[in-house]
Amino acid sequence: MWLITIALFGFIIYLLYKNIARAGRNNCDDSPDVMSILNRRLAKGEISEDDYERLKSRISG
Repeated sequence: MWLITIALFGFIIYLLYKNIARAGRNNCDDSPDVMSILNRRLAKGEISEDDYERLKSRISG
């Protein structure tokens, strides 16, 4: 019985660790996706070149 309890707690800690590690990586991966969306909107004519430049500078920081 103790072995099952210890294994369950270990599994919960493992899942929490994986969730936290994945959340940290996602923040870094968002920038290319945002830029590709911005480029696509410019190509479709949904935004003007002035809007594109303004948004691009805002994204870049």
